[in-house]
Amino acid sequence: MNRIPDLGATPSGSKYTLYPASYTRYNRPMIELVCLNCGSIFSRRKAEVNRSVRLGRGTYCSKSCSITSSNKSRPDRGANAKNLVSSNRLDEFSPFRWYLARAKQRKHQVTVTLESLKALWAYQKGLCPLSGVQMVLPSTTLAHDKLGSSPWKPSLDRIDNTKGYVEGNVRFVVSMANMCRNKFDDEDVISFCIKVASHRGNW
Repeated sequence: MNRIPDLGATPSGSKYTLYPASYTRYNRPMIELVCLNCGSIFSRRKAEVNRSVRLGRGTYCSKSCSITSSNKSRPDRGANAKNLVSSNRLDEFSPFRWYLARAKQRKHQVTVTLESLKALWAYQKGLCPLSGVQMVLPSTTLAHDKLGSSPWKPSLDRIDNTKGYVEGNVRFVVSMANMCRNKFDDEDVISFCIKVASHRGNW
């Protein structure tokens, strides 16, 4: 693992307790911490840790531990941590929220919706129209992050790169196909792939 500089130790009993190890995951600096409620060791992005320190917040491994700790100091609040289960927030559109959020971050027109992306995936039956590869749709944003830079993960592609993420101009393809297209069209990519396959066949 690539080591990054630790933020430094903090006084005993403070709201922020660092575990010695720090590293990178999915190209993001990570820091291992000790949960102030249950004492378990967990990982958190360095940027999030810095924000917690800046705001004077404690570090907890989960929302459940955060609320449990808060209830100890503020028993009058009486928040219920038992209902904080991440799967409670998942629905039929959860796998497509990542794609819509990424599309809105780009400088293109966006008219597609969660409903239309779900319908598009069903229409394609999870198949990449360029390669024929059967794609696996990550169920959550975290699942997307775990795939990292995998060339086979699904990617939302604009068919005509002069247009935005609008109805009829998007499709799901494997990430490698999307990157290969860039400013080229399907025929350019297909022609290139044929030449590569032909060349490799002569080895």
